[in-house]
Amino acid sequence: MSRVILQPCANKDARDHYVDTIQTPIDLVTYETWLDSSVYGDLKAIYPDGKAQVWGVTPGTTGANKKKWERIEIGDKGVFTRDGKLISQGNIQYKVHAPELAAELWGFDSEGATWEYIYFLDAPEDVDMPYPAFNDIVGYKPNFVPQGFSVLDQEKSNAYFIATGEPDLATIKEPLNPDWTRDELILALDLYFKDRSAAGNGTHPEVVALSEHLRSLHIHPKQFRERDSFRNPNGVGLKLANFRAIDPDEPGGMASTSALDKQVFKEFIGKKEALASATALLNTLGQEQPSPSEYDADEEYEGTEGKLVTREHRHRERDGKLPRQKKAQVLKKLGKLACEVCDFDFYERYGSLGKEFAECHHKKPVSEMKPHQKTTLDDLAIVCSNCHRMIHRSRPWKSIEELRAVLAAQQGK
Repeated sequence: MSRVILQPCANKDARDHYVDTIQTPIDLVTYETWLDSSVYGDLKAIYPDGKAQVWGVTPGTTGANKKKWERIEIGDKGVFTRDGKLISQGNIQYKVHAPELAAELWGFDSEGATWEYIYFLDAPEDVDMPYPAFNDIVGYKPNFVPQGFSVLDQEKSNAYFIATGEPDLATIKEPLNPDWTRDELILALDLYFKDRSAAGNGTHPEVVALSEHLRSLHIHPKQFRERDSFRNPNGVGLKLANFRAIDPDEPGGMASTSALDKQVFKEFIGKKEALASATALLNTLGQEQPSPSEYDADEEYEGTEGKLVTREHRHRERDGKLPRQKKAQVLKKLGKLACEVCDFDFYERYGSLGKEFAECHHKKPVSEMKPHQKTTLDDLAIVCSNCHRMIHRSRPWKSIEELRAVLAAQQGK
């Protein structure tokens, strides 16, 4: 449900800010330098014309305003007040903590603080509601005067929306586009290494093609992929510019990069064959697989090549028929299901509760997996839950032999 964000504009600073960045929308391109590249890309998608209304609050005494700001959600209603009445309102589209942008937009107050907890709104509509009328609606005393930035509780917010003709106001704005995944970054990095001139260029033919391709892959739910703003050419071009900023051989780029951007770049720099192989596999799997599985949220389990290949790997491990056959084969040969790494036996430890219980791990390295390749019993290994987890905890995933060596070294201490 949406809530009312009450924002008085009584003092001189607030009145000036209202004129400068609410009545007069800012030009996003002018402030690109003070925005993280991913934030700039999000804002360009939300405001295609490059014009945006923006407001900010200082941290407040003991961080009080910061805590209120953290409660703001996309789709909340920002309501501005001044001169004894509500004067305008707009839907909140985005929020970001950006001290440098705030300093550039509004400077600093008399105590040296800036309005760094920022939110962006759509074009506000005029409101003319005296405080007594507002107080009556939300249940405040008749003479109440808003003194500071506040977030109304849901009951008061609902009362306001009903009274102002918006009774169904709830989640009216979509959540932000999801962060770039490892899979998507691999595909973007492949294009970057092939043609660095595409970085930052939303009209480059290959950037446009990659944008269309990313939108077609079954990495994210359909509700995101159908948005016009999702992985559009401008956003893809900016992501390539992130790689340029990391690249030691290239000057420039968008300096604000994510930890995952840097990690993927480091993993594949100088490994063009591995990158090409990963890209080819992702392109095939992304078109065929269903949308996200339960394991997509498990970052520790994700392989170097990303979610799509991890899904394929897990599918091969959990395909009911083959694991059952593998367990039967091992039981017939050894008489027990002991972990091939640590020799743990669930039946030995838990009795009947653990009878015939074990997990299967697909031993073939992720980078060597091919679409539609048949899995054999020899591709599977019997492991306990702990060892299975440890195999997948590092990138690249450890082999059975490598984890045995880790365990032996630890036991030898």
